[in-house]
Amino acid sequence: TDPQSRYAIDLAVDEGTPVHAARAGQVMQVEEDFEGAGLDREKFGGRANHVRVLHDDGTMAVYAHLQPESVVVRPGQRVNIGQRLGASGNTGFSTGPHLHFAVQVNRGMELVSIPFRMDAPGGALLIAGAQ
Repeated sequence: TDPQSRYAIDLAVDEGTPVHAARAGQVMQVEEDFEGAGLDREKFGGRANHVRVLHDDGTMAVYAHLQPESVVVRPGQRVNIGQRLGASGNTGFSTGPHLHFAVQVNRGMELVSIPFRMDAPGGALLIAGAQ
């Protein structure tokens, strides 16, 4: 419910599932050295392995809870749509293996998630509970 994750989705996937870029852009941030997960916000709240990609329109995608040492891209690297970023995991503030995905913008020096549409070969994906 916080502004950073209001429109985020959590995709239930097994640990080790390949994670690919939803859109092309430049890798801004990589964190892949955290181990462990749990519901202790103080201990695990800021410890999710993730990749942040800046898109040409200024939006950013964040792919979080990645498996330790699985990221195959580096900050400053240009990535294409569909390029592998790493592998899903269960790190940080998490109850189980999944991929946390959000599209964010910078508003007043704060990251804010925004609504997005995710397309698949058959058209737009419909996500239960989404507006």
